[in-house]
Amino acid sequence: MLGDKPITVINTVNVRLNAGATSFLLEHSGSAVVMVDQEFFKMAEEERGAVEYEKFLETGDPGFPWKPPQDEWKTIALGYTSGTTASPKGVVLHHRGAYLMALSNVVIWRMTEGAVYLWTSPMFHCNGWCFPWTLAALCGTSICLRQTYVVAKHTLSGADVSHI
Repeated sequence: MLGDKPITVINTVNVRLNAGATSFLLEHSGSAVVMVDQEFFKMAEEERGAVEYEKFLETGDPGFPWKPPQDEWKTIALGYTSGTTASPKGVVLHHRGAYLMALSNVVIWRMTEGAVYLWTSPMFHCNGWCFPWTLAALCGTSICLRQTYVVAKHTLSGADVSHI
């Protein structure tokens, strides 16, 4: 909450953290909704209660009037360090920074409309260096792998990957 107004912020969680560190950052960030991969669904269900993603989407309002942020300096994403020296520390990314980084990726990495990005770095790492927003801007495709050792197999299997 910001004053009396709720805010929505993406908080990508490092799945490699232990349960104590994960609990700390979920509590510290004030997370109200936690979305997990199917691999972690049972655990989330036991810990917090859970609803499957498709059922969650059905509860939405298709006529919801989307409004852009009033202030581009407001937070859009939150990430945490691994906490190797103490408790994890939160790192904030604002709308303006995400926008500039996402479009800079297009130029720097020479990405074009419809780019196909093979994730070899976890999206929780620096919020994916803003590539999720880059791909959205380009109507691109994300190929996500549970394990990066599958990269060579996936790359050689004929997938039309334009960027790794």
